[in-house]
Amino acid sequence: MRNQPLNQIILQQLQHRCVQDLAWCVFSPPLVDAIDGHCRLWPELTPEILTQLRVLDENPIKLKQWLSASTSPRLGIIFERYWQYWWTTNTQREQWHFNLQINKDGRTLGELDALEWRANVATLHHYELAVKFYLQVPSESLGLTPDQNCPHRWVGPNLNDRFDIKWPQMRDRQLTALKDPARAPDLSWAPETVVTSSVTRGRLFTPLFAFPELATQTTAPELCPDYETGYWLHLDDWQRLDDGHWRILDRQEWFAPLHGEDRQELTTHEETYLALIEHFRHYRQPLQVILTTDTLVGWQEYRRYFVVPSGWPSNR
Repeated sequence: MRNQPLNQIILQQLQHRCVQDLAWCVFSPPLVDAIDGHCRLWPELTPEILTQLRVLDENPIKLKQWLSASTSPRLGIIFERYWQYWWTTNTQREQWHFNLQINKDGRTLGELDALEWRANVATLHHYELAVKFYLQVPSESLGLTPDQNCPHRWVGPNLNDRFDIKWPQMRDRQLTALKDPARAPDLSWAPETVVTSSVTRGRLFTPLFAFPELATQTTAPELCPDYETGYWLHLDDWQRLDDGHWRILDRQEWFAPLHGEDRQELTTHEETYLALIEHFRHYRQPLQVILTTDTLVGWQEYRRYFVVPSGWPSNR
């Protein structure tokens, strides 16, 4: 069913926001490909699973209760909660450990996101999860020397969050914890095989107007070629966009594509521009916005952008 775009399924067949986000977290393309001896987790959205999602969409109370058990607003925690729900409702709960702290000699050395024990094959699966929204910028704009193999960087809205830092940390430290006796936790299982997998989701935003030279540069080889995309632009370039109806997103709306029935939830091109000016008058945090298109019953997301303040990222 990967031939049927997931986003169209979310927009046309699922109504509750939490079920849409669940589908996106589990079935959207990974950011990181299988590489360096680690697997990537990308389940196939089969007709049977789609039916399961539709049934959940009719009454998502259990999913809402599961999510409400955590009050953290952090997207990484919310992302983990969606995966934990999916795993525990589709496998035996006693096979799992989530957020298992590694303690040695009274010190906490780290945490394992998810462990799955498959007793019939004596195999332990270790999963590390991350959801990221990165913007492409030249290395020089961050005061960094360009890398010969990848002269640009992928950075988060918080410029300290960089793909070239996060992925090696996940690959070389987090996913290797069970192979290091000094860091491996004490477990009751005795695996003959350990399989490590990254579970990465998100979007990569390329510059729409700034840094045109980046369009011809080869991206990092670790990235999955199927990753979801968007654009980013400086506030100064807003008026270069086509007219339309927009919505500025809260962080909790960054996952699945959006749709709605009430067009009053949207703002005009000029109204959105004024709201962005007011935001950047007080803050420098980039904002995600969506351009929408009309449907027979309301509106749906057409394209997603990050808007950043003037001078970003060099002028912090």
